[in-house]
Amino acid sequence: MIYAIPRQFSDIELNQLTINTTHDGKYELRLGVQPMLTADGHTVMHHSYHLIDGIRREACMHGQLDAMQSGLYGFFCMHHDMIMPGNDGIPNHLTDILHHHEALFWRQPGPEARYQLQAWQCVIEWLQSANYALPMQASQRDHRIDQFVAESYNALSSAQRAVVAYLFHQHTTSILLPMMVAMARATATMYASGMCLTTMLPPAAGLHTWSEYRQSYQHFVTGAHAAHEYLWLVVQ
Repeated sequence: MIYAIPRQFSDIELNQLTINTTHDGKYELRLGVQPMLTADGHTVMHHSYHLIDGIRREACMHGQLDAMQSGLYGFFCMHHDMIMPGNDGIPNHLTDILHHHEALFWRQPGPEARYQLQAWQCVIEWLQSANYALPMQASQRDHRIDQFVAESYNALSSAQRAVVAYLFHQHTTSILLPMMVAMARATATMYASGMCLTTMLPPAAGLHTWSEYRQSYQHFVTGAHAAHEYLWLVVQ
């Protein structure tokens, strides 16, 4: 994950955030005459005006640009600081990532299995489309799925991989649900439901209150909405 101190803006500075057209037809976010940078020092610049304008509006709404806040700037930093240089680390550790996220499996019979079946339906359908099945128990693990997931991840665009990597690190999850978001197989609410299943059982199970569940759900929805928006803007 990208760690950086948020760039705070005064009201005067927010009025100085402008978008400049470069000599090669791209759009660059500037503070006065100085270009705005990613957490790792890359210029906030892209061929999509709407993407750069979205990052500018994000700065105005929050009074800052924070790479760790689920938003366009955070995904842009992940894309240009980590994915494009090849530093996301996911391909080299994918088997371990999948193996150590037990949300991939039903842990025991009972209501948990029913909740997981509902929340992970998009993953189940994706695997079924390739003639694979989500195992009912960890002991029934099909290692061919690891190869299928690896091939599918490598086939994604760099922007899609940025979405997967950001959600993976930000929400401490496996990569399957983030991949469903990046591949447009999961809506934001579908993603949030699946993520809540990995971190807490629904309030009906008696272990969490609705306020706790609602707070987590909204956190995951916000991240997935930002991911969808980033992918849409990148291609504009």
